Amino acid sequence: MRRQWLIRLLALVVVVTVLLVGISLVHYRTTPARLALLVALAAAGLWVVIDTLVDDPGPSWHPEARYLVQVPGYDHKLSAYTRIIEDQLVAREPSAHLRDRLRALADQRLWQHHGMDLSDPGAPEILGEHLAEALSGPARRFGAAELADLITRIERL
Repeated sequence: MRRQWLIRLLALVVVVTVLLVGISLVHYRTTPARLALLVALAAAGLWVVIDTLVDDPGPSWHPEARYLVQVPGYDHKLSAYTRIIEDQLVAREPSAHLRDRLRALADQRLWQHHGMDLSDPGAPEILGEHLAEALSGPARRFGAAELADLITRIERL
């Protein structure tokens, strides 16, 4: 970088000298300071343009990969389910969030293993009476043992 500026300064001195010699040969009178200032201004403008256009590689069309900082082994889905279960166990009033998540899991298992969803007429028979009632009834509080039983039944589908 330092060498580049040294070369530019040397080129500026050479251009000013050549211009002074050329002007004196045609018998035109000028002040060397004004000529040097004019040449320096023109050279600075030219160097700005050259540095901008030549040295800049241009825009990158490949986006940089951004890595999220997180604890190793952290699972967003697991933490969401844990939060929903904890909220269900300590909430004043029962929420439909846990029931809806259990419905989504049961629906996914039914589709994967039996090719049907919860709206199918044969689904309650496969689910069993207890699981079908828990998934289709109003929002209610599930105890820890009942919740474990429901999850086990969904896993067995």
